Amino acid sequence: MNKMKWLIALMLVLTLGLTLVACTQPEQPANSTPNKQEPSNSSSTESTPTQPSSTQKEEPGYVVTVVDQDGNPVAGATILLCDDGMCFAPVITDENGVAEFFQKDITGAKSKIAAAPAGYTVDANENADAEGYIHYAEGSNTMTLTVTKTAE
Repeated sequence: MNKMKWLIALMLVLTLGLTLVACTQPEQPANSTPNKQEPSNSSSTESTPTQPSSTQKEEPGYVVTVVDQDGNPVAGATILLCDDGMCFAPVITDENGVAEFFQKDITGAKSKIAAAPAGYTVDANENADAEGYIHYAEGSNTMTLTVTKTAE
């Protein structure tokens, strides 16, 4: 019985020691690698949109610009980028109406406005598929989408 107590005490000490070592590992500096957007399930509504990073130096793979009916940039629109099988984390347009995605070489790349900011409605687009996505033109990684400012 004493050997059993000794063995349990030894296992507890080892577990505590490993926990302390794991918790005291230095954190990786925040600017050491750019943030990568992870794929998300296209049917999930729990994705949290991300703001574009002004310090990110990597060239975007895909860019969506959102403007109103008068051509003015629209900040705060939630944009989705998807390929043939999945969607990536949504991005919110900045003050210039631009959303940048850093995924590269996507097969069947398409985007849509998932949510317009308050005071705007999403315009129907004749080039949109059944789910409202617009496919990027062959060889292009940019598109401009339009929303309509609603009466105040």
